[in-house]
Amino acid sequence: MTIKEETKLLNNTPIHRVAAHLGYKLPNIGSASCPFPDHPDRSPSFQIFKPGTKWQCFGCNRSGGSIDLVKETLALSFFEAKKWLAEHEGISISSAKRRRLVGPSSKRTPPKVKKAPQPQDNQLESDADSDLYESYLSISPIQESGVQYLAGRAIDREYINRFMIHQAPKNSAMIELAEVYGFDRLEKSGLLTAKSTPGDIRGVFSPGSLVFPFMEEGKIVYLQSRKIKNEANGIRWWNLRSRRKKIYNVDVLSSPSAKKIAICEGILDAISATHFDYDAIALMGVSSEIPEEMVKAMRNRRVDILLDWDDAGEKRVKSLKERLATYGVSAVRLSRPASEIKDVNEYLVSIRAPQ
Repeated sequence: MTIKEETKLLNNTPIHRVAAHLGYKLPNIGSASCPFPDHPDRSPSFQIFKPGTKWQCFGCNRSGGSIDLVKETLALSFFEAKKWLAEHEGISISSAKRRRLVGPSSKRTPPKVKKAPQPQDNQLESDADSDLYESYLSISPIQESGVQYLAGRAIDREYINRFMIHQAPKNSAMIELAEVYGFDRLEKSGLLTAKSTPGDIRGVFSPGSLVFPFMEEGKIVYLQSRKIKNEANGIRWWNLRSRRKKIYNVDVLSSPSAKKIAICEGILDAISATHFDYDAIALMGVSSEIPEEMVKAMRNRRVDILLDWDDAGEKRVKSLKERLATYGVSAVRLSRPASEIKDVNEYLVSIRAPQ
């Protein structure tokens, strides 16, 4: 069976039977109290619709089908929930199509009841589809071409795994992802080109390009890719469509052990800076601003500015230092290590190159 056929078969499982597998009771059709452990439902707000395979909770604003009920109850990824339900229904599904995320476990903490968004700079975007981004990475393993390219940039397997670097899949895999999550959700996530339609699905990231996940509070909230083929032609870096750019690697700012912070310009520079014992973040463009809460998190730490050593980088240093100083953060601009070096990654490559 294809992924679409497997998903359709499992989602035809009656909700009341899925609930029985999960250890609680739900009616065939009609209303009930919400079964999710994080939603204390005092009045029945959970509705099962005809023919009994779709549900919605009007209290915690969650909805879906049979697989989604498992996903929300057990706090699993979609693919893990699919596997769980298949095992309990005695259905065999292809293990070849359940490729897992490279890096930390895809199991999540139990989801929280949705609350009204708060206007804070460091807030997770309400529409950051972390589950979908996680599933996208699960079908985007690093390939030998990516490993070899990064080796040429002095970034080895240890750092590939540490920063969860992947490579964008072929469009055929994007079609399969759309079959699982639906075209509308995939489009809203920013993973599709503007010209994509339900009948012509195209990923916003070029197949084979490197993909870098952005983590906030342990969740994937953004993705950026770098073209590694014919990189001399056209744009090299690609972002999610219609999504606000993020600061890369910001979770280091919440670590008490991070005493030496580097502010870099671009992902590869931030990764390279870790070779010099920095906990580094990266701006997505030299003019990017760092949100207030992130600046405050740099207080009482050593902060070095490692923007590119070019005219734009030097010009940005002054305004960046002024903004940091406003919040009591003192930063030092490190000098160019050699006249031919433009950025941190070039410096790393130069000192690791064979003599």
